[in-house]
Amino acid sequence: MQIKSNLVDIDSREIRAVSIEVGDGFITSIQDIDEECFGYILPGFIDAHIHIESSKYLTIINDIFNNI
Repeated sequence: MQIKSNLVDIDSREIRAVSIEVGDGFITSIQDIDEECFGYILPGFIDAHIHIESSKYLTIINDIFNNI
């Protein structure tokens, strides 16, 4: 399966358009692309019950989205 979306990279504090290949339930590759994409992917945010407002990631995510 191929997914094209905006990847939110918490570590590098970047959002970039990517093509993600998924096989057997795992990400097999991530490639930067030069296309406009809609939606956002946040790898690692598996637990839907996360209190992001009380985590260290809140300031990072605010920085990312304020620089779009």
